[in-house]
Amino acid sequence: MSTASSTDQQVCGDLERVGGAFYNGYYKQLMLSGGHADAVPIQLAAQVSVLTTIGAPDGEIDGATAIAGASQAVGSAMTGMVRDAAIIGKGAANSSVSGVDHIPDMTSLLTAFTTATVECSKAGYQPSWFDPSELTG
Repeated sequence: MSTASSTDQQVCGDLERVGGAFYNGYYKQLMLSGGHADAVPIQLAAQVSVLTTIGAPDGEIDGATAIAGASQAVGSAMTGMVRDAAIIGKGAANSSVSGVDHIPDMTSLLTAFTTATVECSKAGYQPSWFDPSELTG
């Protein structure tokens, strides 16, 4: 197995492990409702912050090294998802702290999450919780 293949397996395995909560908690609802979800900003911030740890060694939070070692398609998709998750998480947390209770626009994160899930699937590591047929409404 090549280094990129084993790294793809690692980062896609992390997506499998941590992505299901976001997928089942927000992603499906947002996709099926045209972008509307019942979300509490601080809970959303916690959910998406976990996505930013994909590829990180146990006990750490930065997975950039592992993601950089993945194949180009998986690495690029994961980099975008981690970036967008960090932005959304910070915006949701700031909203909750300020008392505004506002959910940031999640379009870029939904797109990046979809891309990461698809690229992992194409690499042979489709998350068990990902079922595109249930997203057609």
